[in-house]
Amino acid sequence: MKNLEQQFASAIFELATETGEVDIVRDELHLIEDVLKENPTYKALLDTPAVTREEKLAMVEEAFASLSSGNVRNLLKLLTERRECYMFSSIVRAYDAMYDEALGILRVEALTAYAMTDAQKVALTEKLTRKTGKNIILTNTVKPELLGGVLLRYGEVQLDGTLKSRLDTLSESIASVIVD
Repeated sequence: MKNLEQQFASAIFELATETGEVDIVRDELHLIEDVLKENPTYKALLDTPAVTREEKLAMVEEAFASLSSGNVRNLLKLLTERRECYMFSSIVRAYDAMYDEALGILRVEALTAYAMTDAQKVALTEKLTRKTGKNIILTNTVKPELLGGVLLRYGEVQLDGTLKSRLDTLSESIASVIVD
């Protein structure tokens, strides 16, 4: 069974699909998430019983009147009424996963000791596209402690081809050898 956040995300994704607003809804969900992260007191205010339901709904309507998707505004109002705005980011993550799945997108993080060149990014993206059959969105994160190679993370998969990993494995092998 789906958790509550996934149920909310599924409902808003279904509505967005029906109205042809999948991209708009995603953008607006991220916009609200950014606002809530930048203003944690506002988020707490929406969840507190100290402010009346009507006042909180009026605050949401005023703050987000410019949103083009009424469904996103209604979702925030529903979460406000239920004092469950704390789960908004989880709903956004679940929506993003449905969005990526529907559009055949696979987000891949490549961790490297040095920044990848554009040619390396293109080559890796093409290779992963052939391997997975998905549209790859590649991000490169620099972690000097990896020494060399690449660590790929996507979905629940982690492929470690770093020099640090190979040296750690070699070190463990040497340490396990018993010398008489």
